[in-house]
Amino acid sequence: MKPTVKATPHKERLTALQRIYLHIFRHLAHKFFDIRQYACKISAQSAEKSDCVSAPQSLCGVALKI
Repeated sequence: MKPTVKATPHKERLTALQRIYLHIFRHLAHKFFDIRQYACKISAQSAEKSDCVSAPQSLCGVALKI
C-alpha cells in the first residue's frame, strides 16, 4: 500500500507565507532604522564640528530620541 500525502490546505499555506513575509519585513525595517539612526548620529557629529548643529538635529530628532 502506498502512503498517501495530504495536500496542505490553501489557507494554511497563505498563513505560513504571511508569517514569513512579516518576519522579513520586520527584520528589514529594523535594519533600515539602525542605518538611519547611525547616519543621523554621524551627521550630528559632523555638524557640531562645523557649528551648524540645529539643522541635523531637527532632521534626525526622531532617530536620536531612543
